[in-house]
Amino acid sequence: MTVLIINTFYYPKFTGGAEISVQLLAEGLLKEGKKVFVLTTGSANRVYRVNGVVVIALKQRNIYSNYFGTTKPQLLKMVWHFIDSANIFYHFKISSLLKKIKPDLVHTNNIQGFSPFIWHTIKIHKINLVHTTRDYYLLCHKCNLYNNNKDCESLCLPCKVTHNIKKRFTAYPDRFVGISNYILQKHKQYLQISGQNKVIYNAVSLQEKPASSQVGANITFGYIGRIVKDKGVEYLADELSKLSPELKLSFKIVFAGDGDTDFINRLKRQASIMNF
Repeated sequence: MTVLIINTFYYPKFTGGAEISVQLLAEGLLKEGKKVFVLTTGSANRVYRVNGVVVIALKQRNIYSNYFGTTKPQLLKMVWHFIDSANIFYHFKISSLLKKIKPDLVHTNNIQGFSPFIWHTIKIHKINLVHTTRDYYLLCHKCNLYNNNKDCESLCLPCKVTHNIKKRFTAYPDRFVGISNYILQKHKQYLQISGQNKVIYNAVSLQEKPASSQVGANITFGYIGRIVKDKGVEYLADELSKLSPELKLSFKIVFAGDGDTDFINRLKRQASIMNF
């Protein structure tokens, strides 16, 4: 069985948990005897291998590439997102790749940079298609439903424009997967999702470690992820800073992840019990 997995970024480019989960999935399928290809965006067109998985990277076909994460003027961003709502410029290249790879199944994940038009391209070739939604890209062009330091209760006007284009393609996937029940139900509020849909949680790779027989008085909690506002870390720091000195001494929180240095330093000042 040949499987083609599509995700905006792949090793060595990591921006969040999606890249890790997709890599675990690709390498897990390979160990099960599947022939696995990954299609992703990159700084240049190239083909390379990662732990046996064949990775095909394509330069983004838009007015600029967000691969490098550089800040752009607002007008350019608006044009980029509008094109990305139905980007036709990959069609012939990806059609050619599908003819060469001949996958039995295509599994799309984060598709910002490719756009939902890629589903149209895939189904022209009558290939089984599964989509896993790992963010809110189909609803919000910022992908997080978060604006002005709060969660969005509805779609703003710019997101409505791009969403109304993207939703025209959601009938193409044969299966629609959410990485949590919350994200799946949120998409059902706005999309007519065809075919079967279900929740499949992210894969993780854990090393077994024997439990310690020593139980201390203090408890350590851990957070692993991007240290950014929309993940709720600032809210957590605010709440912890309100605790009494006695309670602060009874536990600590260890944060592990990347984030803006100034933002992290501000969090440290707010809640001194946190370690990064």
